[in-house]
Amino acid sequence: MESLDYITIPSPLDSPDFLIIGLHGRDGNKHSLEVVAHALRLPNTAWILPSAPFFSNRAENTRVWFPLDGNENEDQYRAEAQDMLFALLEHFHDDGVPFNRMFLLGFSQGASMAIDTALRFREPTAGLIPLSGFVNNPRDLALHHNPDARRIPVFVGHGLHDRLLPPLVGYETVEFLRGLGCPVEVHFYNTGHRITSPEIRDIRSFVFRHGPFDTTG
Repeated sequence: MESLDYITIPSPLDSPDFLIIGLHGRDGNKHSLEVVAHALRLPNTAWILPSAPFFSNRAENTRVWFPLDGNENEDQYRAEAQDMLFALLEHFHDDGVPFNRMFLLGFSQGASMAIDTALRFREPTAGLIPLSGFVNNPRDLALHHNPDARRIPVFVGHGLHDRLLPPLVGYETVEFLRGLGCPVEVHFYNTGHRITSPEIRDIRSFVFRHGPFDTTG
């Protein structure tokens, strides 16, 4: 199995307290969420930003986690991408980072992959942060997920004026996750299909509440 190409922030890594694995949206790449990583300004944090494994046909140097054009092999693409993400989690765990110190964050299509990965992985992670995303094949995910993953704290962010994935999709995501029993924190923003400064502020607060930070210093 091929491994994902990724960048790290900071580079090189220096014994971080925990990781945030950030998954870009469709037609993005490993650099797409760099601005988010820098804007959050989290202490003792390592960001792992992978490029999706499959090339997009829309623009040069852009990637997709799976096709959204009715490709009959979509499930196969998703499964391959998910296995690569599982391997990425295992790699950093082998390097000494506990799973309960790893967050999965994703935007748009990356949010869908983050949801799938967190709920199907063999161990619960510290948190799940799907932004402007959706649940792919909720019936299958409801049947085939790790029951222990239901305790993962979740932050759902979505734009009220999102034309690509309307707010109803965000509400459906929340309903699905709460239906499984996940503790979900929900934020809707006066924006479209993008990540805003207020959302950055709220994500930072969420991570501080659920991450292993020493706030006594």
